[in-house]
Amino acid sequence: SFIIDSISLPRVTLQRTTGDCDDLTVLFCSLLETVGIETGYVTVSDHIFPAFCLKLKEYQFKNILLDKDMFITDAGQLWVPLEITLLGKSDFFTAWKTAIERYRNEIDSERKFIRTKDAQKIYKPIGLKEVDIGLQYGSKEEIRIEVETEVENLLDNLILYIEEFAETKEDFNEFGILCTKLKRYTTAEYAFFKALSLENSYIHPLMNLGN
Repeated sequence: SFIIDSISLPRVTLQRTTGDCDDLTVLFCSLLETVGIETGYVTVSDHIFPAFCLKLKEYQFKNILLDKDMFITDAGQLWVPLEITLLGKSDFFTAWKTAIERYRNEIDSERKFIRTKDAQKIYKPIGLKEVDIGLQYGSKEEIRIEVETEVENLLDNLILYIEEFAETKEDFNEFGILCTKLKRYTTAEYAFFKALSLENSYIHPLMNLGN
């Protein structure tokens, strides 16, 4: 036996302010595609969740994390999956870790990754109607504050997670560089000194400290 499920249009999910995993996945992908971020979705045995493309090559994973297994790779690109039902209930990084763990733990025959643009070759996008134009969903200022807060939380969680995987002098040097890019200068200084403690003649963290 099987069950046929219906999927709501993104605007309907916004109006209802609720939906299940497939409704929220379609909404999330639609929002990102609207601003030019390529998306896809992951299906497993009884669930679906979205992923988005970082526009980074597979070998560039250390630009974000030291742990390559936190990403889905497709056609040589890095993708971040999200447990969409956790967004709003938990932080972004928890939603990321939960999704990638589900993806890794699923057997290959039960999981699929499909790019939205490939799905749209079969199922054409549905455009907005005139009555949809100009609809507002919440306060822009409240959304801005929530996004900025979530970004700061994400950066803090990324830093803690990266540090867990840092073992070698090269790891700590790269950790320091990432922290510098994120303007976490105190943590970056700690990372460079940690790299030096592992080898006091290691020139790269010395140069980075100077910079």
